[in-house]
Amino acid sequence: MQTFLIPGSSLAVAGVLSDFGALSLEEAGLQIRRCIDAISDIDTREMVFSIAYSLAGMRFDDGKADIMFGRNLEMLERSSVIQAAIRRGEARLLLETAGELFGAPSQDVVDKVKQAKSKKLVEWAVRLRTAQSWAELVTD
Repeated sequence: MQTFLIPGSSLAVAGVLSDFGALSLEEAGLQIRRCIDAISDIDTREMVFSIAYSLAGMRFDDGKADIMFGRNLEMLERSSVIQAAIRRGEARLLLETAGELFGAPSQDVVDKVKQAKSKKLVEWAVRLRTAQSWAELVTD
């Protein structure tokens, strides 16, 4: 594991996949996090942390990944990679749910939903209770 622990280097994420030796998940996560925290560019730091967390989740499970990185996931939640995944999930859920009510959406509606920001997707999801059509649902 020590081979990968270079402060400020994105190589630290490979430490998640290495042999921790006698280190606990928490100790290994702390060492990896210290290396990631030394990355000066915040966007890069957030991206590298999200990759480390994802690798930990694939190697172990989400619970152990949370333990490894101290259940402090604010940085991960702010990650542009994670935000994009959340938006894709919100869009898919809206399209599937509304599709059950209004039938298949037009390609224009699909494009509009897929390009919408999270705040707008939530607004449209709330509007599902009262909308009678795709046109009523995805208005600005």
